[in-house]
Amino acid sequence: MQPRLLWCTLLALFAPAANSQAACQAVGSDCEIGCKKVNLPNGLTFDCRVAGPASGQPVLLVHGFPTFSVFWEPLMRSWVRQFKSIASVACDMRGYARAAQPNHTANYSLAAQVLDVVGIANALQFQKFHLVGHDIGSAIGWAVAKHYPSRIYSYTALAVNHLDAWSRMIHGANADPEQQAMSQYIPAWAEVDSATKGAAWLMNMVGFTDTAQWQKVLWSYHNIFGNDLAMPPVMDNTTFAQYGSHPCCGASGLSTVSMQAANMTPAASSPQTRVLGPVDVPVTYICGSKDIYLKCSSDPSSTTANYTFLEVRCGHDLTSFGTREGCDTRSEQKAVFGAVTRMIETFGPPPNKTAQTAASPEVNPNGNMDSLYTRFEKSLLPNFNLYWTVTTTHLEIGIEAKTEGWVAFGIAEDTSGSMIGSDIVMAMVQSDGTVVFSDRHALDFSEPAVDCSQDWEAVSGSKASGWTQVRLRRLLDTQDGEDRPLVESGHGERIVVAYSNNAVFSAWHTERAAVGVWAFRASNGARDPLESLRADPNILQVEVRASPSDPRSRPYFAQTIFEAGGYYSNFAHVHTAGQDCRNPDQYRYCCINHRPNETAPPQQSSSAGVQCPVCGSGSLRSNTTAGYNCYKSDNSLIETDAARNSERGCMSAGGAHYAPWTCGDLQTWTGNPASGVCEGWVARFSRVCCAGVDHYLAQCPSCIEGIPIPASPDSYVDVCFSVNELFPGISAAPGDEWHIVGFEGMIDSISPYDTSDNVHHMTLDAYADDKCERGIYGRSGAAPTIYAWVKGTDPFAMPAEAGFTMSAPFASEPAPVSHTRIMSVALNLHYDNRNMDNSGALDNSGIRLFVSRTKRQHNAGVVQLLDPTVGLNSRPITAGQEGIGKLDVYCPGQCTATWTSPINVFYHFNHMHGAGVAMYNNFFRNNSRYSQAARIDWYDYTFEHASLEKLVIQPGDEIRSTCWFNTLKRREGGYGFRSVAPNSVAFGLKATDEMCISWLNYYPEQTNAVCGINSDCHRLMESNGVPREQLASQTAGSPQELAALRLWPGTSKCQMHSTTPSSSPSPGAATSPSPSGSPTPSSGAPTPSLSASGALAKSAPVWAAFCFVAAAGSIACV
Repeated sequence: MQPRLLWCTLLALFAPAANSQAACQAVGSDCEIGCKKVNLPNGLTFDCRVAGPASGQPVLLVHGFPTFSVFWEPLMRSWVRQFKSIASVACDMRGYARAAQPNHTANYSLAAQVLDVVGIANALQFQKFHLVGHDIGSAIGWAVAKHYPSRIYSYTALAVNHLDAWSRMIHGANADPEQQAMSQYIPAWAEVDSATKGAAWLMNMVGFTDTAQWQKVLWSYHNIFGNDLAMPPVMDNTTFAQYGSHPCCGASGLSTVSMQAANMTPAASSPQTRVLGPVDVPVTYICGSKDIYLKCSSDPSSTTANYTFLEVRCGHDLTSFGTREGCDTRSEQKAVFGAVTRMIETFGPPPNKTAQTAASPEVNPNGNMDSLYTRFEKSLLPNFNLYWTVTTTHLEIGIEAKTEGWVAFGIAEDTSGSMIGSDIVMAMVQSDGTVVFSDRHALDFSEPAVDCSQDWEAVSGSKASGWTQVRLRRLLDTQDGEDRPLVESGHGERIVVAYSNNAVFSAWHTERAAVGVWAFRASNGARDPLESLRADPNILQVEVRASPSDPRSRPYFAQTIFEAGGYYSNFAHVHTAGQDCRNPDQYRYCCINHRPNETAPPQQSSSAGVQCPVCGSGSLRSNTTAGYNCYKSDNSLIETDAARNSERGCMSAGGAHYAPWTCGDLQTWTGNPASGVCEGWVARFSRVCCAGVDHYLAQCPSCIEGIPIPASPDSYVDVCFSVNELFPGISAAPGDEWHIVGFEGMIDSISPYDTSDNVHHMTLDAYADDKCERGIYGRSGAAPTIYAWVKGTDPFAMPAEAGFTMSAPFASEPAPVSHTRIMSVALNLHYDNRNMDNSGALDNSGIRLFVSRTKRQHNAGVVQLLDPTVGLNSRPITAGQEGIGKLDVYCPGQCTATWTSPINVFYHFNHMHGAGVAMYNNFFRNNSRYSQAARIDWYDYTFEHASLEKLVIQPGDEIRSTCWFNTLKRREGGYGFRSVAPNSVAFGLKATDEMCISWLNYYPEQTNAVCGINSDCHRLMESNGVPREQLASQTAGSPQELAALRLWPGTSKCQMHSTTPSSSPSPGAATSPSPSGSPTPSSGAPTPSLSASGALAKSAPVWAAFCFVAAAGSIACV
């Protein structure tokens, strides 16, 4: 039996529903949403979607017309992926569920559907719950909140206002004629036989094929309107025509078509006969300003309790975005989800996560363990404290958590921090005081393998007043191949921690975290690698951000937009006095490409940093299109073809004119500086003037910092900073040198946007001129990356003896200096907008530099291995039938032999994307491998951490590097993986492409430290007759071949196999290996436990399975 995600196991008893639109269906290997049938005493059975931990806040979601429970999946998945402790259930309601379709129209009253909601809650054993409704589901929800307030923690209504408030907009002296016109479809659908009349045209469009079922769904309109809600009037043609410009009322509008299909006689509105009155539970009402059916209008009289009103830029479908009736952007969708979540976290039962996080941590009334340990980290999770002491031989930990369930601790892989590859121990205290624990290791996002040797010891445990305290210990190095040795690294350790409120190991975690700690340091305090630099008065801190306060002062701003036919670069360059646009090192910044919806010839595609073609002889296209104009850098117009050929077309210094990529028609920006409105092609980037690429205006009334994320799945932004721009007002003697000694990534979304999910990576490249045009190793446009940030990357401090040499800011142009000294840096940001859900959101992320004004002993450098320039761009990954493939790149000894001395490596940063699964750099001397520093056995793209492992490489040493990929699944945020079509993964610059790069920071600096694909060394070797395939090659691999390389080579012989929930015994039971080493149902390795007296207690040898859930994405199941 294949391991599955935890809730898939918990939901294994839930029979899958029928394969129809109304049914909950399989959702793939991530198993974020399960399926359940709920049977009511009235004989109806509802097909339901369920998600989240069973111990979480109970939430019922009631869908509207005609959307089924699938409407709620985006919201449910967002809770799952944020690890919210929310147990959400969304059912296909009466008329939608196949086994809940009674035949008579009277069975579809509001009262009957209110009883359905309460009955579902009873069947789920939700004594009290949060309620969320949409459309007709909101009408049902308002009535549930009114008549069953003791059962409701909070109510959130989407799209439909309080029944009384909405009815007042339809009928009476204060009726709103526009809302009446928008609601003309309602009388047409409320007829008892509307399925064959006014709503017949809509049936197939929304996925129904059975007219009888379609009619049952529509009977809700027949019963509710004119009773619980006012019935809109049937307007005559003349009156209705006044609203013809409204989306709902035009020729093809919903109301128009429905009225025509029903052929109804004009009639007056009818009143609401059953007034609801105020509800007495906390309420949030959310509506869309773009809803074409229901106007957005607040009514605080709806409730006597807490009332919140939220209007968002969305249509009627408030859980989606990017669709005709969804939200404008992902940010708006997130605002909706956030409002719903706040209601749950604010008004739910204890423990109230939001309140606990904001308030001071609670104190264990039984006393804490401060005096027992030398180190502690308080509040790693809400009301979760970790204590430890490291001796010369042992690690002892103490865990204190407000829970009566299990607690967990894991030592993660140094280069990760994920559950994958973690050495894990779980423990809990039973009612008799016995401590039960299990020593395990995680091979994947699945059930962790049970260690054959149980190397932890229980010291003590207690459980009282809702708190659990557990003390455990083990050797620092157990000599067990299934454990991770704990050794002093000098830069802290990655750990995972978790706890559950449920007293069975298979229960879902309540909270989890992946964090870094100083395991060996004697004093307490947060792990901050930069703490000494922050306190040093000689260290200057400077922020290199995406959008400087005055972007017009930047030498260049570049934005690369990826499109289906290739990728193009947008360069806009402010020309300095005397610059020659004909110079190949300079004219590449004089060009601007086609608009994204235009197609450039394939041979003229280019990436950022590659010289672009220009007008005139020598360009990729020398002929010009009629009507084209070229401009000199002084803004004077060149009139003749001959002049164009000699002068090369350049953008004007004022920024008003752009030379097109292919020397085609002139593209002119048409913005209006006076009004601050961005028009023309620039508008595709910006919502506000000066918000990014349109910063070349001479005047701008209200500049807003921030780069607008383009409406493209992937985009790159480059901004250049000279040392003078980094340190305005500071000058030093020409030739003085400083050192960059620390780096810290900064994610900075511009309110009200949230771009934290969009910043894919940031890099900082070093240049030897002040315009980011000549790399520090002398090659035009080629600059080493001195720091890279991706999600999970820690701040980094250089060793005390080294730094990247930087020119000090100067008052005048310095004399020529070494080409290795940094005079400018380029910040490169990759925005991942693959869902096209956050276009236009403003971001100002960047990298903070720590600069020492005292030069250190050694200049640092960067060895770039594997494929540092993505030279394999667009090439598919070679893989076997099981999806495993690898890239091998060889750095021969002839390359490192050019170094003038040994190098001391102190920082390893290895980078792949979501299909990457392992990465190895093997170092050889005299044909013998002497190191495999910073190996990654279980690469996790969402937890990338650098290694600070020390390594000395001698001139003449060889480096053989390998990246391993699984091309059939891609690691993504949240839980687990997403399936990928075979043969669809290629190398490239997109987030869904793959990369294979390794950067090694070292000292002393060498001038030839690039040793990978497309490097000078590889080209030299090829020119000397070495076949390219010997230097870099792709081959298919197998899971078995990869497993043999890893620290834990596959499934442990003591792995506990899965059982069905019905056969699972009580917690604490365990299994042990049979004499042959294979687990059997009748014998098992006892799980160690400690009795209340302190003596080890033996566990009964019965068949069972344990489960562990730890860090982000850390799901371990039975």
